Amino acid sequence: MPLIQEHGTNRIVGQAGCLDVARFRSFLAMELGISVEDIQALLLGDYALYTSLAGTAYDALMLSQLQNSTVPILMMVAAQDNKIINNPSIDAFTSLPPGTPRRMFLSTGGHSTVKNDQERAVQQDMRRRWFDRFLKNASNGADLEAYAEVAVQPPTNAAHADPSTTWEHRGEPVWPPTTPQTRMFLRDTGTLTDTPPPGAAVGPTLLHRVQPGFDVAGYVALGGGLAANSILARIPKVSTSFLGAPLNEAVEIIGRGSVTVEVNDSTGLFQLTAVLHHVDALGNTTWITDGATGNRSGVPGLHTMTIELNDVAHAVPAGHQLQLTLMNVADHNPPGARRIRAVPYFTDTDSTILVEAGFASHIDLPMAPYRTNLSPRLNIENGGAGIAHVMNLRGGSNRAGFLYGVFMSGSGEAPGTPLPGGLHAPLNVDAWTSIGAQLQNTAMFPSTMGLLDAAGRASPGMSVPPGAVANWLIGQRLSFAAIVLSPLGIDSVTGPTTLVIHP
Repeated sequence: MPLIQEHGTNRIVGQAGCLDVARFRSFLAMELGISVEDIQALLLGDYALYTSLAGTAYDALMLSQLQNSTVPILMMVAAQDNKIINNPSIDAFTSLPPGTPRRMFLSTGGHSTVKNDQERAVQQDMRRRWFDRFLKNASNGADLEAYAEVAVQPPTNAAHADPSTTWEHRGEPVWPPTTPQTRMFLRDTGTLTDTPPPGAAVGPTLLHRVQPGFDVAGYVALGGGLAANSILARIPKVSTSFLGAPLNEAVEIIGRGSVTVEVNDSTGLFQLTAVLHHVDALGNTTWITDGATGNRSGVPGLHTMTIELNDVAHAVPAGHQLQLTLMNVADHNPPGARRIRAVPYFTDTDSTILVEAGFASHIDLPMAPYRTNLSPRLNIENGGAGIAHVMNLRGGSNRAGFLYGVFMSGSGEAPGTPLPGGLHAPLNVDAWTSIGAQLQNTAMFPSTMGLLDAAGRASPGMSVPPGAVANWLIGQRLSFAAIVLSPLGIDSVTGPTTLVIHP
């Protein structure tokens, strides 16, 4: 039974479009020895039962069953999910056997994340094609497309929160991507640098103070993590930030980063959250990702803490500065919604971040130069009203003046076409490719070949007025990709954009 695991909507979708309850119950009862009463409690969300099953055969066998599963799985994850932390689910997904058909889509929507019109349409299209492939045996290539497709968070919080914003997409053949980690060190001057601290330095101290009498019962009574303002009135948030130098070029952070800090703590009972932003020349900050961890050893003194950041895809403009903030509570506050992500600690403590030689606190990020891309990822046009498919080709100012060409396919983006230099075009070459190449820069395919402007941009498209040709195209699904040439050869190839033409 092909499944879709949706972490924005908390559903597992099967053949009937929802959870196949009968088969799920049978699996739990026969394979894991869970009683009918326990199954009913689980389906009703009995969290006490979930807790009691931790570490039992149920808990252990579920993971082992997953790691031997051959069921086709499409996993959809909201990157800034306000209800769950995605990384463990992503790790379970990547542990599936290599031959299991699977795709991951990291985007937005659900669990108080920002709802976006385009991303919702892409999700619906992806689901439909996945079920067409595995329930109707349609040869649509849905299982051959990028192993991981990620929607890149927009470069400002306002654009992130706007449901009409077009999000760029990237396709990754593996997850996490193979991008090397870039390391930056925390320095006593409140900066991030690529060199470790050279000598003695005094690091910042976070003074974690709890209102007398406030404990976990009071935390629950106030509404727990959903009552962020009430909680922070009783456990004040304290933070310290480290700022990097302005970036010489636009970069993208795609994958999973981590923060390693050396901490001298007065009690050995402390919690740390790391939040990554970027800051423009006017001081405006834009959310990227965060992560949290804690120490309950009760042993005062030195501790090394590694904070795993949540998997993300984000582009940072040239000239912006990366900013790492460390704080004493898990204040998860991306665009969309806010909550205390982890139960705070209710013991006063002092946590000093060590930034001197020999205690090289640092952040590691999967950071690489900004890639050429084509958007929107999906456009649905009404053929009867004519077709106006306008694409945005973006390569960055370092590609200004480069030659580009946009190509088309009527048979999809996978498995695609190999290019010289080990590159790959996400288009299947067919008769539509020839038609598009012959009609480049005509009224039907304007600006589909030319030079990128001073900002490294172009606006190619497909334009068909209402009439016989537009009507003839109804029912077509066309894929487009761009190839950009530098003076030395092929510079880059974009991911695909798709045009669906409905009546």
